[in-house]
Amino acid sequence: MQAAQTRVAGVPEAGGLCVLNDPRPDAFALPGGLRRSDRIVVTSGMLRALGPAEREALHAHERANLAARRHPCLSAAQLAGWCPPPWPRSP
Repeated sequence: MQAAQTRVAGVPEAGGLCVLNDPRPDAFALPGGLRRSDRIVVTSGMLRALGPAEREALHAHERANLAARRHPCLSAAQLAGWCPPPWPRSP
């Protein structure tokens, strides 16, 4: 989550939506903290790839993620992916 916060640092937002100038299609919900409100982050590449109805569906999906507070589960899954297994790997 720290990498995502660093990625959007200084990028203006409007109504909780932050658009990154990046040609790669990507979108994610970024939960707020003590000093920040929740944000939905979308790249310009994602916006170009979607039509109006798809953009609305994406926005609704990310709002639902924030409302359900799924981000701790996603963070735990991402952390588990970075950690090597506790047993030796076979050659």
